[in-house]
Amino acid sequence: MRKKYKLILLLTLTMFGCLEKDNETVMIPPYLESIPESLIPDSMVDSLRSYMTINEGENPPVIEGGFLASPMALVYASDAYQNNNFYNAKLLFSSQSCRNMLCYTEEQASAQLVCDNAIVTGQGSKFTFAGRAEMKNNAAGWSCVIGLIISGERSSNGSIQRLEYANVMLEKNDPYNVLLEVGDFRVYRDQDGNTTPHDWQPSAQTDPVTTNIMKGSL
Repeated sequence: MRKKYKLILLLTLTMFGCLEKDNETVMIPPYLESIPESLIPDSMVDSLRSYMTINEGENPPVIEGGFLASPMALVYASDAYQNNNFYNAKLLFSSQSCRNMLCYTEEQASAQLVCDNAIVTGQGSKFTFAGRAEMKNNAAGWSCVIGLIISGERSSNGSIQRLEYANVMLEKNDPYNVLLEVGDFRVYRDQDGNTTPHDWQPSAQTDPVTTNIMKGSL
């Protein structure tokens, strides 16, 4: 009986980690091999596979740090949107844990978005980041939840090679119909294939990043 008890306890600890914090037990989710349905629906992830790489696996590289993706080019838009204007994006991955959880901040011009409790999957030097960001513009009267997926390969010099970036509209409150429809997505790529390390810190600016989620011209 004692051996069976130890086996059950070992399996439990293998499947789930836990931390003691302020006399409370905080459950940590198990290692993730693929993007969970609760984060971004499988159907949307499958739609993206034709236009970008989705790296799966439980042993992604450490991707912490700031990066500059420039110039970003549109690869595909499910809403048939076309635009040849390029933009720069500053990306910050932080607080990557042993359970492959992390945080993400992005800035374009003076606007930014934040993803807390995002995840990263992959194997070796290849990774895929996935997160959800809640955004709103009180002046314009809209709010939304978007899914972000970023894939690439961490190189030995600290850069990210072949970075691909997608945003998916998951939910929205959009009375003036200015945002992408729910389920629509756009895929971008760092055009020169080399996303370089960049030493930056998020500003106090709270305007939401909207260049990738609006209908019409950027």
